[in-house]
Amino acid sequence: MITTFKERVKNTIIDCSKIYYKNFIKKEFLIYSKSFTNASFYTITAKKDNYLHLTGLNTRLSPNMFFDKCFSGTLQENDFEINSKQQKGSVRRKIKILSEAMNMPLLINDMQIEENFEKNNILCSIATANTSFTLGFTLLKNSKPKTLLKGFQLTNPGEIDLFVQHDKETNENKIIINKIELHSIFDEIKLQVPHYFNEFNETDIR
Repeated sequence: MITTFKERVKNTIIDCSKIYYKNFIKKEFLIYSKSFTNASFYTITAKKDNYLHLTGLNTRLSPNMFFDKCFSGTLQENDFEINSKQQKGSVRRKIKILSEAMNMPLLINDMQIEENFEKNNILCSIATANTSFTLGFTLLKNSKPKTLLKGFQLTNPGEIDLFVQHDKETNENKIIINKIELHSIFDEIKLQVPHYFNEFNETDIR
């Protein structure tokens, strides 16, 4: 039996909602780059209602209900719409990379970052990218997922110098990237968001 495009979309976004929940909703992230000029660092925290933006779909459901139906596996093909050939092309590109993008925190060592990212009239405070996808985040210091694009779309990329993962359920933290050499920079960040570093001693941080 041939799988229709909408069925393939439905199955993909249902599967990827589980990854999004595990890697984004249940966690928070702190990200710092020496290339930043607007803020010393950003935090990333995702909500259920951010997931819809990453799919490129239209729906009469609320963003929260859309995610809940994806996560429970009860989403139906008539719950969402694809209204044009242009939108269909965009959705096709997104579902090809959605699974990898939802694993962004696990791929962060191979990614770059850009502040003030703009593409297709969408403005983001930051965007991370590798050769497969670009993931943009809202115009806030406490950023949320906003847009997903295929391929490496950054025009002025910088290196990620610090990336810390915070588990919301266990309150455990993990320093995934630390290239900071100046103690004063690290101390400034730690002073503003201490819960990201509460169980680390000086040797862990340095």
